[in-house]
This record gives sequence, structure tokens and C-alpha cells, in this order.
Amino acid sequence: MNRWIAGILCGALWPAALAAPAGPEELAAAIRERLGRPGVVRGEFEQRKHIQALTRPLVSRGDFVVARERGVLWRTRAPFGQTVRLTREGIVLEQEGETTARLSAEREPAVRAAIGLLFALWAGDFDRLREYFQVTGRAGQEVWSATLTPAGALAAQLFRSVRMEGDRHIRAVDLVERNGDRTEIRFSRLRSDEALT
Repeated sequence: MNRWIAGILCGALWPAALAAPAGPEELAAAIRERLGRPGVVRGEFEQRKHIQALTRPLVSRGDFVVARERGVLWRTRAPFGQTVRLTREGIVLEQEGETTARLSAEREPAVRAAIGLLFALWAGDFDRLREYFQVTGRAGQEVWSATLTPAGALAAQLFRSVRMEGDRHIRAVDLVERNGDRTEIRFSRLRSDEALT
């Protein structure tokens, strides 16, 4: 189940010098200051999924919306249309307007726990991410990078490691899944709003 969740979300988030490495609390505070706490972040993505059995990565493109209080909408536009909706209630996968899979947070405690982790990841909530990962990295005046290593069973069931880079937005996320597959996500055309329109 957890591998399926990781597969959906991983297969379906620098110009200035970085400062010296910071401790976990200082790093989380520095990244939080740079990211701020916008209610909504939206943009476009390009995702490259490296599967060990394939010689070339699977490339997909689309757009997304992260609403801090509502959830994540992840829409793949190419090579085919697919939508993942992640809310506190569960995960829904849609294709061509039809629901193809649904996981309920209420009925499945593992899904509820995974949603908490994934919410923190996509929202860049480093205070919450420290509940699941050991966080190391660097933060300069404008840019930052962080490496997340699983510190508990839940994160370890999904990932071997997560690397994130950004400035006032998350610009890149590299995920290494438990099975060794790797997903690289690059974000563009990012913008922040206080609320959904």
C-alpha cells in the first residue's frame, strides 16, 4: 500500500553561494523564513521517473496547486492526462474524468499517516517534516538545500532519501524510493496566493 502511494505521487516538488551547514532547528527556521506560509502555491512541473528496469526515464509534465488548508491537486497533462487529489480525507486518482482509485484516510490508518507526511513534503513544512526525517542542509540569504533521511518507520516505508532545493519557493525535489527508483521534479511558473480563487 505505501509503495503504491509513493508510486502515485512520485510517478503520476543555485545562483548564490550557500552558507555553512546549519543544525536541524536553525535550518528549519531559515527555510521557513524564506518560504513564508502562503495559503496557496501553484505552478507547473516536469517530472522524470527513473525506474531501474528501464534505460530511459519516464517524463511527464503538468501543473499543480498546493492549498495549505485544503490539499494538493496534481494534474499530469503529458504524455497523458491524470489527476491526483490529496486531502485530509484521502487520496483520489482520476483519469479522463473517471475515478480509478481511492484511498480513505478514515478507513485506513496507514493512509492517514502517509497523507500527513506528504502534506508536509509538498507544503515545505520543515517543522512537520522533522517528525519523519533527519534534516540536514544549508541555507544562504536567498537559496537553500535540504536532505531528508527517514527517521521513522513510515518515511522509511516510502523513501530512502529526499533532497529539496529552493528560494522563496521549492524549486526542485529529488525522491529516492525504498525500491531504489528515483523521481526528479522541477517546478516552474510558481506563484503564491493567500487563498484559492
